[in-house]
Amino acid sequence: MSVFDSMIVHIQDAKSPKQAWDTLVKMYNTNTQTRKMQFKQKLHNLQKNKMNISDYSTKVKNLADALASIGAQINDEDLMAVTLNGLGKDYSQFHTSIAIRETFPDFQDLITLLMNEGMRIVGTSSNGGSRKNVFYSNTNRGRGRSGKTSFRG
Repeated sequence: MSVFDSMIVHIQDAKSPKQAWDTLVKMYNTNTQTRKMQFKQKLHNLQKNKMNISDYSTKVKNLADALASIGAQINDEDLMAVTLNGLGKDYSQFHTSIAIRETFPDFQDLITLLMNEGMRIVGTSSNGGSRKNVFYSNTNRGRGRSGKTSFRG
């Protein structure tokens, strides 16, 4: 019916309306395929790095939604795998605990679990990297040589 001026260049040599239409379909279908590849590549290469879990999961979800908008559905298992793979070494124990489950959580449940794990990791790092140290102190009390570590319960 009508085309943008920018499209005329692509269809000006067409011999029939069908040939013009086929040219436009091919041109825009290729563009959609390119966009799919770009979004998939971004999704698979996404890393959490310094982002908090909320921001990271939002980026994952936005890329999945962008793919869905052009006809490429991503199922929960793939979304979960991509999310876990981008977490980094701080979440390696969490990644393992999810991988050995009999049933996997859906994406939304995974994000809830990740937020809890993120709070645990932040709590652990604020205690000097190890929770073991919380119950010990160097008090110079008790029997034996001074400076020896004693347990405070």
